[in-house]
Amino acid sequence: MRLNTASSFLFKYSSPLFLILMLFFFIESSLLIGISALPGISILYQFFYATLNHPTWFRLTIGAILLGLGFMLFIGMMTFLVPLFVCLLRLKSPVGTYSFYSLNGIRWILFTANVQLARVTATNFFWTTPLLNLFF
Repeated sequence: MRLNTASSFLFKYSSPLFLILMLFFFIESSLLIGISALPGISILYQFFYATLNHPTWFRLTIGAILLGLGFMLFIGMMTFLVPLFVCLLRLKSPVGTYSFYSLNGIRWILFTANVQLARVTATNFFWTTPLLNLFF
C-alpha cells in the first residue's frame, strides 16, 4: 500500500516536524501562562513597593491574601485565554479519527495540549464552581 504524497512527506520528516510542533507549543504555552500570571504579579509588585515603610507582619499577611487573589486571577485568565487561543489559531478540527501524520491530527494534538494545559494549571482547582462552565 502506497501512502499519498502529503502523508509520505509527514512520515518521512516526522521527527523534525514534531520538534517544530513542540517548539510552537512551548512558545504558545509560555505566552498563555505569562499573560495569565501578569495581573497577579503586577498586583503583588505594586503592593510590595507601596508598603515598604509598613511592618513586615502586615506586608506578609496582606501579601499572602493578594497571592491568593493573584492565583484566582490566573485561573480566570487561563479559563478565557485558552479558548481564545484555540479560536484564533483555528486548532479545533472536526471530531474524527486521524492519522498521526496528518494536518488534522496535528491540529487535534495542539488543541488537546492546550486544553490539558488549562486543565492541569487552572481548572483542577475550581471543579465545583460555576466558572468551569465558561471554559467548556
